[in-house]
Amino acid sequence: MTIPPARRCVLAVYSAFLALALLRPLIADALCIRGDEFLRSGDPVAAEHYYSLALAGDPDCETANERFVFASLEIHTRPILDAGVRVADAYLRRHDDQAIAIDRALALWNLNEFTRAAKEFRTLGGSTHDRRFTRLAQLAILRSKSER
Repeated sequence: MTIPPARRCVLAVYSAFLALALLRPLIADALCIRGDEFLRSGDPVAAEHYYSLALAGDPDCETANERFVFASLEIHTRPILDAGVRVADAYLRRHDDQAIAIDRALALWNLNEFTRAAKEFRTLGGSTHDRRFTRLAQLAILRSKSER
């Protein structure tokens, strides 16, 4: 018995969508691992590319979000830092993640957005009871006042 070509096509498309839905987290993890290799070898731009591909496949992948924001800190250009803050903002609207919040606060600091960074560090200091974040919030407030 042979399957007609139209039916084979429908089965192939259905199988591809099913595989994509089921394997999405694994694909995102594989892309993150590849990005990690580039980050370790000193090429954060290539790493950022792989992390963005992972985010396109699975926007809720914690690893991809955290590494994307961290890589933006390594690249340290304004457009990339802005992208890192946008990715962190989007993720933190849906999830509560301390590591991504820390990276976002550092990215805001590097963007000279000291008022927002101070608010973020103050929140982190209150939730973690870590005096380092409270001190960074104080320094960010001082920086914001000196730039006015």
